[in-house]
Amino acid sequence: LSEGLQAVESADMTDPRVLQRLALEKAEERKLDSALAYAKHALKLGAESDLEVWLLLARVLSAQKRFQDAETIVDAAINEAGKWEQGKLLRLKAKLRVAKGEVKDGIESYTQLLALLQVQSKSFSSVKKMPKEGYDVEGLRSLELGTWHDLAHIYINLSQWRDAETCLSRSRLIGPYSPARYHTEGVLYKRQGQLEEAMEAFTTALDIDPVHVPSLVSKAEILMELGNGSVVRSFLM
Repeated sequence: LSEGLQAVESADMTDPRVLQRLALEKAEERKLDSALAYAKHALKLGAESDLEVWLLLARVLSAQKRFQDAETIVDAAINEAGKWEQGKLLRLKAKLRVAKGEVKDGIESYTQLLALLQVQSKSFSSVKKMPKEGYDVEGLRSLELGTWHDLAHIYINLSQWRDAETCLSRSRLIGPYSPARYHTEGVLYKRQGQLEEAMEAFTTALDIDPVHVPSLVSKAEILMELGNGSVVRSFLM
């Protein structure tokens, strides 16, 4: 990896794609200042149309706890992006608002995203209206699924169980065998004190995806609560 990174760093520093790769490498190494500098430089050199560069820049700022700056970047990206590319940006904006403690505004952003996804889904169902580029039906499904799970977690944190259950019922229609859905369901049970049901949900998630990290961690936490600490270390390893 280090040799590959050195090769990239010695490449043409006027190529936005090279700078984007460098920004990503630095972000993964948690060298956030360097990642930020490379991502900004990539934008200056003409990467304004690259959605992933905008997302990376906003995520680096978020990792630095600069949530308002990250949201400003997302707003700028939304203005640059076509309507078919705004979904990921709206989801990130919603997450940033929640991170700032602006939960009501975050829910509003998620609502806007769901409305956009509904329009896109209807357009996809019509061949005549289907855009030629920039449309990924699997990506659309994944984004909608993640949005319902995000909302469910918000309502769980607010102890609004019925709203959380509604979100999970909607996600079940999209991905009935999604490990993320079973994990979210487990989190809901755990918050309600139903540890046996929570354990069953986390176990089901791991049956679907044995390396689903959130479920591994959540199951380990329950094992700790049940006094099975001796197996937790090996379980997480």
